[in-house]
Amino acid sequence: NLYPSIPIDEAIPIIIDILNAGIDDLKTRTKLTLADIDQLIELSLSICYFLYENNIRIITNSDAKGLSLMVIMAEVFLQNIERKALNIAIIHSSEPKTYKRYVDDCHARFASIKQQQMFLNILNQQHPAIQYTVELENDLKQLNLEINITNTGSGTYEFQIHRKEANFTNK
Repeated sequence: NLYPSIPIDEAIPIIIDILNAGIDDLKTRTKLTLADIDQLIELSLSICYFLYENNIRIITNSDAKGLSLMVIMAEVFLQNIERKALNIAIIHSSEPKTYKRYVDDCHARFASIKQQQMFLNILNQQHPAIQYTVELENDLKQLNLEINITNTGSGTYEFQIHRKEANFTNK
C-alpha cells in the first residue's frame, strides 16, 4: 500500500522546497507564509487519530486515512525519488528509454535487461520504505493498470482494456 509507505517527515520539506522555488507566485495566491504552510501540513498529516474498539488510537508519522492531501504528498515524494534515480541512471548509462507512472504503477522500456536491473537497483536505493518490483513482458505482453500492453516488436505498443472476470459466489 503506497500511502502508509510515504514518510511524512521527509515529504513535507520536499513540498516546502517546491513552494519556495515559486515563492513570488505563491505570494500572489495566499497570505500564508511557508512556515504557516509547513505547520498546517504537519498538523494535518503527522498524527492520525482513529477510534478502534471504543478507544482512541494514535499513529505517528503516518498518513491521515482518506485525506486528499496524501495524494499530493505521495506524488511529490515519488517524483523526488524518481528524479534522483533518473539522474543517477543517466550517469551510469542505465536510464530507461521511456518511463511513465500512474500513482504506483510504472511502465518503463530499456535497451537491455541489464539496464533494467541497474535502474531497479538505483530506484530501490533511494528510500527503504519505497521499493519497486518488476514484471517483465510475457510473450511480448504485460498487464499494467488493468490494461493489456502488447509490444508489437516494431517500437510501438498496442493497448487494450483488461476486463477482469467477475466472481459471483453465493454465501
